[in-house]
Amino acid sequence: MNRRRSFCEAEKENNILFTKTDLYLKTLTINIEKFLTFNPRITKWSKSDRIPIETEIMSTL
Repeated sequence: MNRRRSFCEAEKENNILFTKTDLYLKTLTINIEKFLTFNPRITKWSKSDRIPIETEIMSTL
């Protein structure tokens, strides 16, 4: 009985750890998306930078 109880407690701790890690990664992703969406200087830079790269790739094909 004690082994089963300790295993359940360890499994609970692992589940909590994975849940916290998953929540942290989701929050980090959302924060990065918000930063890129609401920062016009970065979005303008990335859009203008992306066009020449895409045309270079298409011209090599």
